[in-house]
Amino acid sequence: MKNRFIPVNNNIDKTIAFAPSLDQKFIKSNDIKQTPIYIQTIDIVENLQNQGWKINGVCEQRAKNRKISNHYVKLEHPDFTIQHKGKTEGLANMYVTNSCNGKSPLSLDLGVYRLVCSNGLISKDSYMEHSFKHNEKSLQRIPLALQDINKHTQRILTEFNKLKYKELTPREMMALASNAAKLRFEDNTIDHTQLLQSHRTEDEGNDLWSVYNRIQENLTKSNLLIDRDGRLIPGTSSVKNDIKVNQDLFELIESLV
Repeated sequence: MKNRFIPVNNNIDKTIAFAPSLDQKFIKSNDIKQTPIYIQTIDIVENLQNQGWKINGVCEQRAKNRKISNHYVKLEHPDFTIQHKGKTEGLANMYVTNSCNGKSPLSLDLGVYRLVCSNGLISKDSYMEHSFKHNEKSLQRIPLALQDINKHTQRILTEFNKLKYKELTPREMMALASNAAKLRFEDNTIDHTQLLQSHRTEDEGNDLWSVYNRIQENLTKSNLLIDRDGRLIPGTSSVKNDIKVNQDLFELIESLV
């Protein structure tokens, strides 16, 4: 996947060093024109750190003119976990996305980071609107949203946990794989049964959680699928695209619970 996250080990100085567009000095020196009211990503990240979130990685995206257009900060929270078979299988994670000029809103996307394979599952968050346009109204909303973010995170993990108790029939698994393939590919690009292949014993089984994780990994990671001509298929093309595919996949999964 292009625009990969760079690990920063929860170090705010490293975060800014590897994503200088988080720093207003960089914005000014590169003559990036921002909206009159601009929500600073770094302020959001530091607030989340104070609530126990750890910075996992950072990434910047460039526009066609090669100038940095967006940045992404990925965080995880060690106190919010997914337990499976007596072990910690995943941690709550969050993607903070923002444009450098303020023309696109800042967004917070919640999900689960799986320890076994480093997958980042992302929910289609229907509980609370976590997209903030760069205006006065959003500045007033953000403090309340951040105040409740940990309670909200626990609710999201509860939704993920429910997936373990839903068994799928072979027909349901095939239908899910077929619909999931359409999130990235045109008809007949791939044999959608490949999405159900397991790459580790932890992902075997017919419960919705296991099937979900198999499909998600195969759908988004590189060189796990082949097209009809036998060529390996790369993973999702960007962080933005990866988040979108994951959110749409969660919506398919949620409809089966």
